[in-house]
Amino acid sequence: MEVIDLPGSYSIYPNSEDEAIFAKYLVDENKKYQGVVYILEAVNIKRGLLLLQQIQDLGIPVLVVVNQIDEAKKRGITLFPEKLEQELGVKVLLTNAKNHIGIEEI
Repeated sequence: MEVIDLPGSYSIYPNSEDEAIFAKYLVDENKKYQGVVYILEAVNIKRGLLLLQQIQDLGIPVLVVVNQIDEAKKRGITLFPEKLEQELGVKVLLTNAKNHIGIEEI
């Protein structure tokens, strides 16, 4: 399996060079994806939902990883992955990359 780390983006309609690189790679019709691992920040999930929807609209399978769960906990944010899965229609995993929590599940 090949894993490619692309620059961060919030939409497939680019506003910066990094977003243009991301969008071009994602929508290239010659690419055959097994799927996308899409990482959302636990403290700002709403910010990433537009791009998640755009990826889903392209028909690309998605695994959502909600990272920084430690920061969310510090801010009193409680996450319910099962509820997110129902709402988003995709598998959702919670992680804290700094402390290697949830990494094995990915």
